[in-house]
Amino acid sequence: MPNLALRTDNTKLAQSEEARQAAEQRAASLAAAAGQLTTAQRDLAGVRAENARLNDSLQTTERDRGARIAQLQQENAAIGARLRQAQGTLDQIASAARLINGGGSFTTAAPGLPLSAPAVVAAPSAPPAPAQPRAHVVAEGDSLTRISMRYYGTSSRWQEIYDANRDILKGENTLRPGQRLKIP
Repeated sequence: MPNLALRTDNTKLAQSEEARQAAEQRAASLAAAAGQLTTAQRDLAGVRAENARLNDSLQTTERDRGARIAQLQQENAAIGARLRQAQGTLDQIASAARLINGGGSFTTAAPGLPLSAPAVVAAPSAPPAPAQPRAHVVAEGDSLTRISMRYYGTSSRWQEIYDANRDILKGENTLRPGQRLKIP
């Protein structure tokens, strides 16, 4: 019987050795998993920090973009107002030029008044004096169409100005500030 007890003890010992080895393998695998988990947590923390940095950068960029858009909208509104003012001035000048150059009596709307409120302009009582040759000194930004609009009230008479000044103009788009143009 002692052999049977010894065999039973050996079997139990072998089983416990197998259980110990299985437990050690599980412990090693858990240790490896814990190492991977630690690495994954470190990577996750790094990604979260980078995400927070990028989010801050995005918010800063959005604030800057919004401020720039607001600034450009203000500048656009100011330029639009200046353009409307310049157009009004140009319309007044063209209207005055038509009155001066038109001769005779005719009805026209005064600048700033609607067309339904005409003002009558009488012809001068003295005979008109011979037309004085007019001249225009070219300013920065002038073009033949703008000059035509200024003196004739229409941009379509630029060719007449060009033809009258062929001797000093090399081409239609060669105006230089300071040039003195004849206005026919």
